[in-house]
Amino acid sequence: MSVHIEFSKNVTLYLAELVRTLIDSGYFHFYENSVKYVQEIVNEIVSTIHCQPKRPAPLYFSRYGENMYYITCKRNRTTWYVFFTVHGEYEDYYIVRYITNNHIAGHHFSNHYLTDII
Repeated sequence: MSVHIEFSKNVTLYLAELVRTLIDSGYFHFYENSVKYVQEIVNEIVSTIHCQPKRPAPLYFSRYGENMYYITCKRNRTTWYVFFTVHGEYEDYYIVRYITNNHIAGHHFSNHYLTDII
């Protein structure tokens, strides 16, 4: 089965800005390391979005699209939440609409969701 994954324009911009944010915040001191970190997140999304169990997104995230789902990606001590919609006759077309992490949006997830992730 062929899977198509698209990143919305806002997500693409966010990921580009994340490289600089990680450096400015002191998480990385070198541009190359920050780029590598962000690329690893993107690679994990692309390689696992279709095979990870998708969870319905909490209501708060419906502002980014209807019928949203999410998966998680762990990097170091950060859990990244990847929100997307699924399309196509065989549910093989994914549009990534929003990305955030536990440091920013963790409070939007109930204990039920968090215990599933950990």
